[in-house]
Amino acid sequence: MAKRSSQPRESSKRRNFCILTKKKTVKSRALEIVEYYKEHKPYTFGQALCMCMEEVKVTVANLADKTGISERQIGRMRNDEAKDVCFRTIIALCVALNLVSDTAERLLNLKRYTLDCDEPYVQVCKMFLEVSITVEHCNEILKSFGFEPLTDGEIWVA
Repeated sequence: MAKRSSQPRESSKRRNFCILTKKKTVKSRALEIVEYYKEHKPYTFGQALCMCMEEVKVTVANLADKTGISERQIGRMRNDEAKDVCFRTIIALCVALNLVSDTAERLLNLKRYTLDCDEPYVQVCKMFLEVSITVEHCNEILKSFGFEPLTDGEIWVA
């Protein structure tokens, strides 16, 4: 009988990832993490959202205020109870969390969306990820172009 190794399996090791954001300095392992995300997909959407929120140090209540998405809905997304999360909602979360496009793309991929298409709505949303902007301003810009806003909820400005 073969002796079992006392070393934990690769999949059971906890990874300490940092998230790329526009407002924070890029940490030394950031590019390595993006590459890891491209190769491995161990996380659910809820787990990835939790990681992003923890890294940016934002609470559910604060994120709800920034996006206009209800705390209940954000909680459901974090717990992977929300099955159909639309593209607009994910973009609103990414904008509110100030995620760069690589990290936003990873979050979108977990719900089978992509930023890699020529659709005008997607291209406008992709531009939002390149600059620091609020969800409220994104909604105003989208409405001025005749597009649907990212969120319909009321956004509280502190």
